Amino acid sequence: QKVVAREALKSLGPLDYCGLLHWSNFGSDAWLWRPGLSRVGTRRQQMTQALRRMSPGDMPSFQNSMQMALVEFRKCKASVKHMIIISDGDPTPPPAALVNQFKKDGIMITTVAIGAHGVTGAQTLADIANFTGGNYYVVKNPKALPKIYQREARRVTRPLVKDLNNV
Repeated sequence: QKVVAREALKSLGPLDYCGLLHWSNFGSDAWLWRPGLSRVGTRRQQMTQALRRMSPGDMPSFQNSMQMALVEFRKCKASVKHMIIISDGDPTPPPAALVNQFKKDGIMITTVAIGAHGVTGAQTLADIANFTGGNYYVVKNPKALPKIYQREARRVTRPLVKDLNNV
């Protein structure tokens, strides 16, 4: 997880926002750095150091972390809002009303299933991604993870307007 997050952070520019929610050692969802969503700016080194110290855990439910993310996304002035969830899929699924809020607010969620515990976990992740317009990935080889995150970062950083004279 640390390698994947570091690779995603590397692909972001200084004006991009980044946040990382994880299940902390204290038994709760927590932002790895404050504020929750921050401009990379000159903080890239600080963010990378925090990633190195992170001890990811196994969250029991998607609801609290997704609610925390939604609050931060609503404060964020970014033109494209994209969240990536990496999970084994076994946390309790988020309520439909919460996922509806992400879609209503135009926040795309891409999900990555790693070591999913059967069809139920994989289906939860697929449903979140499909409903919000994100991509759903199933990863069997961890070496594929950095490329997925780089692809998703490029997906949201590509120009929104193309100059047809230069195509």
